[in-house]
Parts: sequence; structure tokens; C-alpha cells
Amino acid sequence: MTRSGTKKVDPNSDGAVLQAAVEAFLPSMISNTLMLNNSLFNFAKEAIDEGNEG
Repeated sequence: MTRSGTKKVDPNSDGAVLQAAVEAFLPSMISNTLMLNNSLFNFAKEAIDEGNEG
């Protein structure tokens, strides 16, 4: 007897589960990395601009 909402995972389908997890995770990881790079770039640009002013 199983509870509703629970699902047995077929051990032979581990590759499919892993692939689905990667496909869900990768776009957000790339987006977060690009946003971080943009923030660092802007911070460095402002620091350089301030250095050139003074």
C-alpha cells in the first residue's frame, strides 16, 4: 500500500532523472553567473572611473 503522491523510481531510469535535474538547474545557474559577472563588471568600472576622476 502506497500513499498518494509518492512515486517509485525505476532504478533503470536514473539517467533520465539526472538529465531532468540538470536541465532544470543549468539555466538558473547560468543566469546567476551572468548576473554576478555583470555586477562585478559594473563595480570594477565604477571604481576605475572614480580613480580617474581623482
